[in-house]
Amino acid sequence: MANKIPQALLDWLSGCPYIDRLSEDGVAVHIEQLGSEPIQFSLHATPTEAVVRRYFSGELRAKNYVLASRMEYTMDDVQRAEQSAFWDDFAAWCEVMTESKRLPDLGEGRAARSLLCTTNGYIQAMDTVTCQFQIQLQLVYYQDKLARRKEVLGE
Repeated sequence: MANKIPQALLDWLSGCPYIDRLSEDGVAVHIEQLGSEPIQFSLHATPTEAVVRRYFSGELRAKNYVLASRMEYTMDDVQRAEQSAFWDDFAAWCEVMTESKRLPDLGEGRAARSLLCTTNGYIQAMDTVTCQFQIQLQLVYYQDKLARRKEVLGE
């Protein structure tokens, strides 16, 4: 049960039709690396209290992330409205995926319970030609205590 949660999230995000529609050539999604050219995305872990609730057989855990993107910046209201709508659509997609239990496969001993946006999409930084948008996400999952013990102790 190696910790493959970030890769599982990238795999899950690759199924988002809104990200896919941003470019005919496809959109790169990275872990902890956002380049300077549009259009690309990066998933960054952020601090949170890891254990939400403890049970006899395991724990309900949480991980927070920022999904950042580099997009073109313009003074054109129509384009800025489309970028804003993208983040609204993305948040709705996460909600529907959670409701329909179509969540990331976190591997043996872990089961995703929800993956939701905890903020709206917003501009974090901008220059004259690009901007960095981001949205905050929270993954809540159950982790089996016995499977975790086997992983850590190599049993």
